Amino acid sequence: MRERVATADFVKCICIILMVLFHLVCVEEAYPYAKAVVYTFHMPVFLFLSGLFANMSKPAAVFGRYILWIFIPYAVMEAAYTGMSAILPVRGGVESLSPAVIIHNVFFQPMGPYWYLHTLIVALLACYLCSVACRRLPTLLFIIVLSLCLGVLSYIGLLSADSALYFILGVAVGRCHMDFDVLFRPTALAFVPLVILCCFPENLDRFTLAGLAIVYLSVCCMLWIYRFIPVRIKSVMHFIGRNTLPILLFSPIFTMASKAFLPLFSFDSTLVLFACIAVPFAVGGSLFIAWAMDKTRFSVIFFGKPRSISAYSTQLD
Repeated sequence: MRERVATADFVKCICIILMVLFHLVCVEEAYPYAKAVVYTFHMPVFLFLSGLFANMSKPAAVFGRYILWIFIPYAVMEAAYTGMSAILPVRGGVESLSPAVIIHNVFFQPMGPYWYLHTLIVALLACYLCSVACRRLPTLLFIIVLSLCLGVLSYIGLLSADSALYFILGVAVGRCHMDFDVLFRPTALAFVPLVILCCFPENLDRFTLAGLAIVYLSVCCMLWIYRFIPVRIKSVMHFIGRNTLPILLFSPIFTMASKAFLPLFSFDSTLVLFACIAVPFAVGGSLFIAWAMDKTRFSVIFFGKPRSISAYSTQLD
C-alpha cells in the first residue's frame, strides 16, 4: 500500500474547500464564471488521485469490504438527500418521493455531491475486475481493457465519460510507478497558460485537451503555492486533505443550514465575508460529526471502522 503524499493531501484540501464553496447556492449564482473554472478541474483532480492511489492488489474479500463501507455511508446520505430535496427547495430536487425514486438515485442517478462516490464505486469495481481478469497483461493492454470497460459503463449511463477519463489517467500513471511530485512540477509559470486558457469559455470543458491542460496546470499552481504556506497551516490542510470523505458526506447539511445566517451579511454584496464563515462552518461541522461518531463508536456501524477521522499531525512528510 502506498504511503500518503503530503502534497496530494494539500491538493485534496484545496479541492474539497472549493467544492464546499461552490455548493453555497448564493456564491455559485453570484460567480457563475468562477464556478465554471473551478468545476473544470476540482473533481477531475479527485478522480485522477483516486485512480493514482487505487490499490488493486487487495484480496477480493478485503476489497469487497472496502467498497461496501464506501457504499453504505454513500447510500444513507444519498437517500437522505433525496428525501430532503422533496421537502426543501433544493435545485434539481425530486417532485414526489417513493422507494423507487430513492433506489434509482442511489444506484443510477445520484443527486448533490454524492455523484462522486457513486462514480468512485463504479470505477473501482470495474478496475478491480479488470485487474483480476487481466492480471497477466502488460500495462498498456490493461489500460485499453479498462478504458473499454469504463467506456461501456459510460455509454449505459453509470458514469460520465470525462470522469472515466481522469480515473483511467490516474490508474495509468500509478501503473507506471510515476510519483505525484514528479508528474506535477510546481512553477509560477503555470499561472500564465492557466489564466489564458480560463479566459475562453470554450476551454472550460474537462473532456477536451484544453480542459485537461487546465487540470494539470491547476495542480502545478497549487504545488507552487504550497511551498510558501507556513508549517502550522500546512498541517491543518493535510488533516483536511486526509479527511475529505466525511466532508463530502456531511457538508450538504451545513451548506443548506448556512442559508439561515445569510441575511446577516446583506451589507456585503461580494459574499466574501459570508463565504469566510460558511465554508469553515461546513468543513468544521462535517469533521465534528465524524469525530462524534468516532467517540460514540457509531463509526463502526456507519463507516465499518472505529475511526473515521485520520489523526491530526504536525509532522510533515
